[in-house]
Amino acid sequence: MRGLRHMLLAMAAAAFLSGCPCNDTVYFLVSELKTTHGDSYILPLTDPDDIAAARAIAADPGEATARIVVATIGKCADCKYINRDLLQGGRKWSWCVTGFEAFAENTIEIYDGWPTFVEDDVDGWIENTNGVIGFWSYTVTRELTPWEVLSGRLAD
Repeated sequence: MRGLRHMLLAMAAAAFLSGCPCNDTVYFLVSELKTTHGDSYILPLTDPDDIAAARAIAADPGEATARIVVATIGKCADCKYINRDLLQGGRKWSWCVTGFEAFAENTIEIYDGWPTFVEDDVDGWIENTNGVIGFWSYTVTRELTPWEVLSGRLAD
């Protein structure tokens, strides 16, 4: 297991040093504050203002008023990273965030859901919402390391 961890870290470092398009990307875990569904997804951000806002939310998610992630999603063919449920063993979703819109205080009801619900019918979700998510009970809960994103496991 230790060898696998070192290999993954080496692969992550090589990817970042080789000009990977994720060099300017910071990844965050989006999950519930009060667990109902127990799942999560990964949010990639590149804009420094968005990254700062996400870090502030993660530092104290209960105090943030505009904490709902509003984003567009696409099927994995459109993804630049592997979206995973890091709270349930790192299983891969067949969808990912393809564009970040904003942090909001609320969204319209059709955007509310949860990652597993989207996974159950990705095509239907994209068709019904134009690919927009804005899950009411989910927010940024922590920043992720490259190792966590690549391995699908949260570091202790």
